[in-house]
Amino acid sequence: DNSDVDSFRAAGYANVLGVSSFPAVNQTGDDLVLRSRDSSLINAVFYSQDWYEKEEEGWSLERIDSEVPCNNAGNWKASEAPEGGTPGRVNSVAGEFEDVTPPDLRRAFVQDSTLLQLFFSEALDSTTATVASNYSIDNNIGQPDSADPVGPRFTRVDLFLDQPLDKQTIYTVTVENVSNCAGKTIMMNNTAELGVPAPIDSFDIAINEVLFNPERGGNGVDYVELYNRSGQILDLSELKIGEAAPATPDQPDEQATISERGYLFLPGTYLLVKKQKDSKNPDNFMDISSMPNYPNDEGVVILAKDSNTFIDQLRYKDDWHFELLDDEDGVSLERISYEEPTQNEDNWHSAASTVGYGTPAYQNSQFGLRKNLADKVTVTPDVFSPDGDGHKDFLTISYQFNRGGYSANITLFDAKGREIKRLARNELLGYEGRFRWDGVTGNGQKARIGYYVIYFEVFDESGNTQRFKKTAVLGGKID
Repeated sequence: DNSDVDSFRAAGYANVLGVSSFPAVNQTGDDLVLRSRDSSLINAVFYSQDWYEKEEEGWSLERIDSEVPCNNAGNWKASEAPEGGTPGRVNSVAGEFEDVTPPDLRRAFVQDSTLLQLFFSEALDSTTATVASNYSIDNNIGQPDSADPVGPRFTRVDLFLDQPLDKQTIYTVTVENVSNCAGKTIMMNNTAELGVPAPIDSFDIAINEVLFNPERGGNGVDYVELYNRSGQILDLSELKIGEAAPATPDQPDEQATISERGYLFLPGTYLLVKKQKDSKNPDNFMDISSMPNYPNDEGVVILAKDSNTFIDQLRYKDDWHFELLDDEDGVSLERISYEEPTQNEDNWHSAASTVGYGTPAYQNSQFGLRKNLADKVTVTPDVFSPDGDGHKDFLTISYQFNRGGYSANITLFDAKGREIKRLARNELLGYEGRFRWDGVTGNGQKARIGYYVIYFEVFDESGNTQRFKKTAVLGGKID
């Protein structure tokens, strides 16, 4: 209103225009679109709170280079002006910006058997995005009949096919010669798998890993990992992730839709569902701002289509964790086998310390489809020389067990039986993994040339113990 305009002008901002109804903008992110009277697009930006890198609130987001039409994150930054912004003036962060990153094809969705939707990492140049020959689908589909980039974001392209997709086939779409608004052409990440999604039934998707007690005082958040065990492509927009009290496990207290838009979940793949962006595996991650909070002691994780159709359900307890853990905070519970019942306590185990106590969106460290595998420890190479020449510079101690849940002590001895290094103490292991010795002793000195014994002891919480003794030779030049 006029009072707001007057207050801005009184503060020294001359170029101020009042409007009768200014739209509210969300703090977490929103779409801002400027159009002419005839609705032609003039400019648009789709900001996210991830662009705002200051710890304190109260600063505006400013465009770095106003001559660059691209509206990606790299061309925006929190204001550096002491007053928090520069409305009506040159931006405090003004400078030159060059977009050197080509676009990526993030994923694809099948809206129906003749309409595909491709989602890209940034806005595309609509001229190249409309060329149908820049897209191809395997398994005898070929190029689409037409391609339509969808504004105002231009991060999505709809492909219209002249023949329907087969419901039992997984296809790969390939994109070439499509560029972003800065002219950078798509390169390596230019393919995506897709197919017609099948109806979701109970147990098609398994709750596969849960972190309900993130590290205290850090930036950790609860997460749930899902695994598609159905053998079919599924649409995650049909599902909700929920939390319930143990006393009423079938009545969710909190629920959140996993995806507001269609999202294909391919067979045999993992998906991490959490509240916070995940940089380790962004292609298998779903950011849910309203993700349920799970209690640290006991709770219920629900994956459901509706109130009558539960796909999977887990009632967990904190005492399912490995008893010998010093601290359970930040340690996920991993499912050992997705073929075994979800509610079987023996089908869950703490993630191994060797993988950072969690494997979000990756195969679990305690994964257990191993039936007739002999326990073994191997050491390679037989002779190593840690002299920095790039050839056999370290010793690798590999292990492979028929089940998870072991802890390990690894001690190195010289030829006279003297302990020279403790490589591991009470280290929680997965089914397989490795340790490395670089030839340095426990007191930080380079070990002498000679014969060494690697004593590898594993034990479980029931006291069952296995011991392995291996040997290796540390070689080198004799002065």
